[in-house]
Amino acid sequence: MADNRLRKLQTLPDDVLAEVIREGEMRLLGQFQAAAASDQRALTWSGLLITIAIAAIGAAATLYVSGRYYLLTLVSLLFSSMISIAAFMAIDCVRPKGFHFPGNLPENWLPEEWQGFPGIKHDLRQARLEQSVCLNQAIKQNAALAEQSGSRLRRSMDIALFSILFAAIVGGAALFVEKYI
Repeated sequence: MADNRLRKLQTLPDDVLAEVIREGEMRLLGQFQAAAASDQRALTWSGLLITIAIAAIGAAATLYVSGRYYLLTLVSLLFSSMISIAAFMAIDCVRPKGFHFPGNLPENWLPEEWQGFPGIKHDLRQARLEQSVCLNQAIKQNAALAEQSGSRLRRSMDIALFSILFAAIVGGAALFVEKYI
């Protein structure tokens, strides 16, 4: 068993153990719904960033073809590259990473797969104890995956905001240099 503290579940009455399972399943389903919403946010964000990157590439091409503002062209290309990195990080958040879904595989109920408590019996009570361990592990692993994904999305946003600040300051300086110097 992954967590020896869960052995204390053996002392719970059957109706309480059933509630433990029900609430664990609700928590896992809630994580699944939150992950789906998070994926949608990441996809929307990455779509916005890709649009911005394409616009910046277009601006760079227009500036280059005009034969003027070569420094601003370079700034636009750098901005587009940084925004593209932020978009890649956002898209990476929605790639499958081993998230645990509600429910269980039937093969996990084979007697040799049971983690076992002292005096193991293959009955409904033991199945509930086993399921509580599975739910606990899945919930913890999902929470860790969600935290990693959220961290990547926050870094994507930080890079995008830095890119905008970079483009505004350096682009403004480049425009001033090319126009007046």
